[in-house]
Amino acid sequence: MSFPFLLHRPGVAVWAYSIALLTDVLDGALARHLNQQSQAGAFVDGWVDKILHVNAAWAMCLHDLMPDAFLLLLFTRELIQFVQIPWLVGPFRRSEVCPQLAQPLGRLTSVFQAIAFFSIFAGLVNLAWIAAILTGVAGIGAGFGYFLRAGSHGFGQAG
Repeated sequence: MSFPFLLHRPGVAVWAYSIALLTDVLDGALARHLNQQSQAGAFVDGWVDKILHVNAAWAMCLHDLMPDAFLLLLFTRELIQFVQIPWLVGPFRRSEVCPQLAQPLGRLTSVFQAIAFFSIFAGLVNLAWIAAILTGVAGIGAGFGYFLRAGSHGFGQAG
């Protein structure tokens, strides 16, 4: 999504963001309903979500629509996950796949993140700050939860 170009027309940016979130929710629900879910699909879905939100937040900061501090708050989960990459290399090299299941704290982090974005679009800066802080707190819990989940599947062993 090209948020730097959409932000000149905030109404279009809100609709584009809304459609991206809606399709994200619907594709997962549809895959589960049709019994077509896969580890690869879940993995790609998570990364596409991250690309959307990082792209949108970065553009909003560059356009002075969002305080720069939001980047740290909105992406605590991703920062913790990034640290896990070297720890997960061995299992991926051995073709071992950790189940990509949504975690309650991960979902809560995503909900707070969306509230922060919509609050910024609506000009509700105080609500956006509250949502961003809650995103950061939930994101810390979610990030460490992913560490625990990976550890329970034997990840981290030498490759």
